[in-house]
Amino acid sequence: MTDISHHTPPAVLAAYATGSLAQPFALVVAAHVSMCAECRAAFEAHQAAGGAVLEAGDASPVARDVKDAVLQQLDDPVVPAPRYTGSGVFPAPVMAALKGKAPRWKS
Repeated sequence: MTDISHHTPPAVLAAYATGSLAQPFALVVAAHVSMCAECRAAFEAHQAAGGAVLEAGDASPVARDVKDAVLQQLDDPVVPAPRYTGSGVFPAPVMAALKGKAPRWKS
């Protein structure tokens, strides 16, 4: 595979970091970020900036029934999500989207 010569624009990385990017685009960005150190560093910077904004914000009161519902869920068993790794030319995010199965190509 050749070196990456095109990178994800900062606005798209910011949208991906906030979770507001549409799923097909998010898959492409996730695959790129998993293979490109430069874009991965920019993505992590966006995440850090978002975390700082959340930490600096004021806390909002939570309704009692919402708090009870969340605390009740702590007793529910946790089923870990499957973790997928890259396979051949397919990066891990693509394998996760395919649920670990290689794509079936049609002629």
